[in-house]
Amino acid sequence: MLLFAVLGGLIILIVKIRPQLVNQNVWLGIAHISYAICIQGFVYNLLNNAPVFRFEQDKYGKMYVSEYFMRGQRQQYAGEGYIVSSLVMAFGLILLFMTRAVTYFNDPFKRRVSVGVGILVCFGIL
Repeated sequence: MLLFAVLGGLIILIVKIRPQLVNQNVWLGIAHISYAICIQGFVYNLLNNAPVFRFEQDKYGKMYVSEYFMRGQRQQYAGEGYIVSSLVMAFGLILLFMTRAVTYFNDPFKRRVSVGVGILVCFGIL
């Protein structure tokens, strides 16, 4: 009975949220979030209990980050994955923006400027 109740509840929930499930922007957001989680090495960080960054103290006792990227080839900090994940996601979103510049801007000059700025930002991210 419990199994049928849970399945019935899931079916009712899916029917109620169907208009949101058909929306392409919802699935784009779900794809972005899952891709970011997969790229950042979330499972590796959990299994190996990786620290966020390497922290040290200065002569006044203040904490600061002394190393963002681990020097070893087979190791990584958790923050390293977050940095790389956000850069890759930003790069992909800018490329998506540049491919859709025709729909965003009617003026050819604005379109060229937006694509040029997008190329410069992608170069900066790389």
